[in-house]
Order: sequence, then C-alpha cells, then structure tokens
Amino acid sequence: MTDEQRCDSMGCYGSAWAKTRRLDGLARRSVTFDSAYTPSPVCVPARVAMLTGYRPSTCGVYTIHDPLPAERARFLTQNFTDAGYQTASFGKQHYNSAGLKAFDHESFRIVGDRVKPLGYVDPADEAGADMVQYPGEDASSRWVLAGRLPGTLDDMPEARVVEDARAWLGSRDPQRPFFLRVSFNGPHTPVVAPAPYDTQTDPDAIDLPIDRYPGAEPTLPPTLHRALVHRSGTHRLSDAQVRRARQVYYGLVSALDALVGRMLDTIAELGLERDTVVAFCSDHGAHLGDHGFFQKQSFFEASARVPLILYDPRAESFCGSRVTRPVSTGSLLPTLLTLCGLAVPEDVDYPVLPGTSVGSSETPGCPVVSEIAYGERGGRGHDRYVMLRDGRWKLTVFKDRYDPDRLPAYDGLMLFDLLNDPHERRDLAPRIDQDPAVRDTVKGLLDELARIDGHDAPRATPAAFA
Repeated sequence: MTDEQRCDSMGCYGSAWAKTRRLDGLARRSVTFDSAYTPSPVCVPARVAMLTGYRPSTCGVYTIHDPLPAERARFLTQNFTDAGYQTASFGKQHYNSAGLKAFDHESFRIVGDRVKPLGYVDPADEAGADMVQYPGEDASSRWVLAGRLPGTLDDMPEARVVEDARAWLGSRDPQRPFFLRVSFNGPHTPVVAPAPYDTQTDPDAIDLPIDRYPGAEPTLPPTLHRALVHRSGTHRLSDAQVRRARQVYYGLVSALDALVGRMLDTIAELGLERDTVVAFCSDHGAHLGDHGFFQKQSFFEASARVPLILYDPRAESFCGSRVTRPVSTGSLLPTLLTLCGLAVPEDVDYPVLPGTSVGSSETPGCPVVSEIAYGERGGRGHDRYVMLRDGRWKLTVFKDRYDPDRLPAYDGLMLFDLLNDPHERRDLAPRIDQDPAVRDTVKGLLDELARIDGHDAPRATPAAFA
C-alpha cells in the first residue's frame, strides 16, 4: 500500500513516462481495476474505511482529525486473527482508533531522519538537492514537493519498512497462515527520491495539462477554491518548479516499485508464491498542478482514482484481466476475506470486487461513493462532500445540509461525463438551468445518492429541483 499514488504513475495504467517494471509485471499476472476509487481522498478516512468496511458517513470519520467512534471500532483484519492468521502491518498506519490496533503486530515508520514533510533537517543535505518547497502562506503548507534524498535506495524509510516486513516473514510461525500489510508513506510528501531516480524521468515527457492562470479552467465552486486552490494552488510556483515536482514524483514511484520487487522476491524465496494472494493499492491520489493545485482532497481523477491490482495464484482467469467498471478500494478486505474462505460481516458497506473468483464480472455495476469534509480547511464545517461515480457520470455535491439561502445554490455541485471528457475539463453543472438533459442527469444521480443513504428522496433538494 502506498500513499498519494496516481494511476498514471504506473506503466500498466497506460502511462508512457512511468517506469514501474515490477508492478507492471505483477499486473500481467493479475486482475487490474481501471476505475478504482478511494473511499475518501484523504488519508485517515480512506484507511479507516478500508480497515472497517464502513463508509465515512457510516463511521463518522471524514477528516484526518476524526477519531473512530468506539461503536464502529471493528476491523476486518480481526476476522483473519480469529481464523488463526498471524497479522502484521509495517510502515504507515494512520488511523485514529484510541489505541485499538487493526493488526496483531504494528510497526510505525513514515519518514526518515534527514528529510521531513516541511524541509530538510540538515542544510547540507538540502544543498544540491534541487528542492521545491511550496511557498504557502502558513508554515503547515510549506511541503517539500521535490528533492533528492540523501543516500541511496537502501536509505529510504520505505526500504527499512521492507526490511522489517521481510524479517517478520522469515521469523513467523510457518505452520500458520498470515496477513501482512506493507504500507509506504511515498509518494506522499516529502517527495524525495535518491539518485538516479530523482532525475530519471524526462519532465517534458509528462503529459499533464496544467491550469495556472485565472480563467484557464472551469470555475471551481467557491468552497473548493478556498479549500484547494487557495491553500495549494499552482499559481505560486514557477513552470520550472512544477516540472521538477512532477519529475521527482514519478521518480519516487519508480524507486518504490523496486522496493515492491524486493517484497515479491522475498515471497518467492520463501516458497510462498503459489500460496499467497497479493494486492497492491494506494489510499488516494494527488494533484501535480493539474486543475490548478497540488495535494489531494478533491474528487478529480488525479486525487480520487487509485491503482488497484489483485493477484491470486489459484485463479488463471486473473492473469492479465482488466475490470473497467468503477469500484471502491473499500471492497478490498471483503474480497480478501472471501478469497480466503472467511466470513465477511453482514453490515459492510462495500461489495466483493467484480472480476475475481468470488465476484462475478457479469453482475451489474454498483455506483461508487467517496466522501470528505473540509472543516479543517475553513469550508462548511463537517458538511459531507460526496462523489458518486455511476457509469459514465461523476457527480459531486455537498449532500446533507444543502441550503441555497445560506450558500450559493450550486456550491459544490459538479458533473462530468467521463466517457466524453476523461480529463474533466468541462463541468456540466453550470448548464443545469439551460439544459434539460443535464438537469435530469443530476436529479437522477441525486436520487441514487439518496437511495444509497437509505432515504426515499434527497434530504434537502436544491431549489432548482423544487
């Protein structure tokens, strides 16, 4: 599991500039999900949802500060423990559960000693690193967006995570099955990669459209502009800085790919390859200047769509197959439990993944929901901002307290036709009063959201639909 990894950072997702030999090799033996979405485009809610099987709106965790309520502190990993599995997680944990652990053994390691998210510890390391630091208005947003890591691949904190995991695999009870999570911080900030990875990607080969200037992109809803562009907008960086940030990001993913290879090699060396299911995913994606900002917390594809690969040595049908239907990474643990013949609690919000030996690829697709709140960024408190991906359509809306008398009538409402506009350049929502087809589409998607929430009709209908 990685953090903040975009799909276009991997060759198996069609990226011409990605260098991910080991992950691409895994994908050729696996089922790859082309439209997998995070339960939430921010770390803690996404990780809690994946561990519990509960949507953010079910467990009440919307931001990185929200604790998991005691009545929802149920982890699907416990089902493995109850079945006699040895469970362990190394690296980034990042879920707020008041001391209750999701794994029997957890080792917490995120960043190294020499580079922190907001800067280099030793000025000598910073010299010559070609660093890009975001010039934010407050210190908490001055992230290291690019730089050279002092040392080699072995000096990466993620390399130490791999060594911890390998040591655990070698010392565990070989008579018992295991569930192991190897959780990397990268390519999350600080985005630093050792040489030669930090310069191996030609920045001119990276084809990401950037909207840098006012009027260059469809106007974002006011709350999103305050929460995203105001705090991490691309307008504060030069073209050279943006190019360097992109270059190191993809180089860092390439370095992580090599470390994933070490784990796959260890599984093979221990004779476990024919008896081990392997999954690869990320908690959410990240912006690299596209749509006018860096960081995450949006429902654009760069932030909400993530890589998801699943390998099962028993399933020949997996080999090189692809699922284009939208899915949620919240379905990963229910799927793994089912593949291992273990029970899945009846109250989980996420179905088993389609295209697997336990999830038919012939059944109709389920709409996919992702959720977040912008309270810590000064926008609408804990109002739920929701994405619904249903077929070709992606809708976003502030769902629960839609009050046109308090805020602009369409604050947060966006609609994209991903079939005809895969890069999300044309928000159709502003045409809602002039185009009956747009109006009907939005109304139908809001009704679908209401159904998912367990209501017969939207809790609060925008005035345009009254």
